[in-house]
Amino acid sequence: MRRYYDRTDLPAAGETEIDDPAMRADHVTGGATYQDIDGELFVDGPDVFDVQQGRLPDCYFLAALGALAHTNPQALRDMVTDNGDGPFTVHVGGEAGDVTVDDDFAVDGRGRAFHAGTGETDNPELWVAVIEKAFAQVEGGYTDIEYGWAHEAIAFLTGHDGSTVRAPSGFTSTEIAAASTKGAP
Repeated sequence: MRRYYDRTDLPAAGETEIDDPAMRADHVTGGATYQDIDGELFVDGPDVFDVQQGRLPDCYFLAALGALAHTNPQALRDMVTDNGDGPFTVHVGGEAGDVTVDDDFAVDGRGRAFHAGTGETDNPELWVAVIEKAFAQVEGGYTDIEYGWAHEAIAFLTGHDGSTVRAPSGFTSTEIAAASTKGAP
């Protein structure tokens, strides 16, 4: 996986947009097609239960989104702008800057989201799929975001260094509660 902070071809600020057809090529053998999914960016605000993993092995990224939804849902509201009639701008931290994506998402033969889920079919909530798509665009495509570390996803999303502990048993429940109280995802 290419890390956004290792990329020298990204502008320091401004809008970054990678052509969608390059991302669509990721799915030629996966049986996915792209279709416009109409829905609300946020139905009832960001919530950890909105995060649903599809067929893409990017659980680390979705875990980071879930952690932010739990600790700082306003940050997620502020992260995405609905530009009206399809495109969204995702404001991410670090070098990536702003990333514009459309509302076309990979779906399987039954019309279900191939990657991050969008919730109820009659009232789709798009924020998770939109942010995941922006991450994939910056990294070069959906296959480039397979497998990774949640702390690196947090760094991408917030622009702040993330950290990870390989042995969670080294934390006491008091330390975990204190970190959560401080808003640490």
